[in-house]
Amino acid sequence: MLLGGILLKQFHPRPWVWPRQLGTAAAMLNILMFVLVSSTAAQADWSGAVFWAAAALVAVRLAAKLASILATGFGSGMALRKSFWVGIALMPMSSVALLLTSQFALASHTLGAQVAAIALPVILVTELLGAALVTLAFHRTGEAAPPAHAMRVPATGEETRP
Repeated sequence: MLLGGILLKQFHPRPWVWPRQLGTAAAMLNILMFVLVSSTAAQADWSGAVFWAAAALVAVRLAAKLASILATGFGSGMALRKSFWVGIALMPMSSVALLLTSQFALASHTLGAQVAAIALPVILVTELLGAALVTLAFHRTGEAAPPAHAMRVPATGEETRP
């Protein structure tokens, strides 16, 4: 997959010109995974202390990712602006975090429940907020296609807005 991505980027500087390979099936699988992870993570007990612990963990995680990308961005030749948006795009957690949390909760009943009480809200927040931040990061860096309404070609006789 990495080699395919490198080749795609070499042949097409903006990969959105490539046709979708899986189309609707891939979109439905992505939505299904998102719903399953979110619905499982939403079952956590949301108290005031858990909320603030989860919010602090999300903020520290995002700050650490941003700091590491900004610190190493200079050596990679990436612009500071693009490094910032790459750090923002690293916000979401994968469903592997949910799997690890559930397995830890099963293995350790006392400590696992406490860890799951904080980890599940963090996973939910990063799933919801992360998707929006990744989309924003892709558009801000110019790595994603513009929205469909921005790409519409006006019919003859229509005025275009700047």
